[in-house]
Amino acid sequence: LTPADNEEAAIEIFRRDTTGFSTNLEVQGAFVGIEPRTGYITAMVGGADFSPQNQFNRAVLARRQPGSAFKIFIYGAALENRNYSSNTGVNDAPFFTIDAVGGTWAPGNYDQGFKGMVPATTAFALSLNTCAVQTYYRLGHEPIIDFATRLLKIRNKNRLHADPALALGSSEVTPLEMATAVAIIANQGRDVIPFPVRYVTDQSGRVIYNQESRIRAVIAQKTRNKQIQVIEPGTAYILRKMMQSVVDHGTATMGVRDNAHFRGEAAAKTGTTSSWSDAWIVGFNPDTAISVWFGFDKSSITMGPGQAGGHIASPVMGYFYKRYYEEKKETPPSFKDRNGQDLPPAGVVEKAACGGLALEGGFVRGKYRPTPYSTECASDAGRIYDQRELLMKELGITPEELGVGKGHIRFKQE
Repeated sequence: LTPADNEEAAIEIFRRDTTGFSTNLEVQGAFVGIEPRTGYITAMVGGADFSPQNQFNRAVLARRQPGSAFKIFIYGAALENRNYSSNTGVNDAPFFTIDAVGGTWAPGNYDQGFKGMVPATTAFALSLNTCAVQTYYRLGHEPIIDFATRLLKIRNKNRLHADPALALGSSEVTPLEMATAVAIIANQGRDVIPFPVRYVTDQSGRVIYNQESRIRAVIAQKTRNKQIQVIEPGTAYILRKMMQSVVDHGTATMGVRDNAHFRGEAAAKTGTTSSWSDAWIVGFNPDTAISVWFGFDKSSITMGPGQAGGHIASPVMGYFYKRYYEEKKETPPSFKDRNGQDLPPAGVVEKAACGGLALEGGFVRGKYRPTPYSTECASDAGRIYDQRELLMKELGITPEELGVGKGHIRFKQE
């Protein structure tokens, strides 16, 4: 993909989509496109338009809550920590938490309904909030924050708050950080260093600054030192498969497939904040990883009910890919190899817990973690299991211990 073509496509789509809101205020947006194999930033849009009054580059500088787009890191950490396979059963049931001072919080789903026991991939594709929060409790905050900060390239881990609301994207990130994270997943877990300028020449054509050669040297050094993998190739593979389900039969299907009519392969995750103030989609195809955000500059201002990432951000992803390949008269690339197969890398078990994909046993943060072979699956579709029974079994706690301590969970029917 050429940067000029990407930039033109992104700008045109943004100008169209940011004028469709019935408000006197201007909805802003940001877009970042990164080539995973090289780190080239092939497209960047910092706002709805550029003017003396609008020079703030939201793609790089705006920290916003990613909403459910953060679930990439929740489920990615569950895979890496060997807690989940792609099909591990997660109980979509109502519950509430009680903190140390008696405050309660009851996460709900977008459609206000509950589906009972579902596979992890379904929970991810449909963006079920209760399942993400339960996953947070199963793992604890440390593996999630560790996984997320590596992909986001965030040095200060305190930016991500150790709180159950983290599972729903309560900590702020930038569009560039999210694009970098999904670019690494697209690059089979290998490091990606994004940069917008390859080199600079003087008027005689002599190269006076070469950023590309510097970054290639860093990548080569990391490869030699065996530090190139940010996450395991197997984790990236399973995450990519789960993200494909979001596009094919999840929250991004209407925007990417039905509205934009993009038929090529793609992987993504949508995100929406609870007040409708932020709408996201982040994802990739084999050529380009992208991050799309819409919202007002003031996060307290809502775009209105229904303005979700799947509704207003995901069509941008679809139109972006569709326009490029149509104009180039090229067939969108596939994740499959030349033989038409999408084989997992070494280290992936294909029939692990509930018949899903999982990682082979291995050491995680100095502790050996076996391949997950859970018996809690979604074989009884629609059944809502007792939350207490699942948590006692998963966390190894006794009935007497359940509900004791900070941030404990109670079944909502009590």
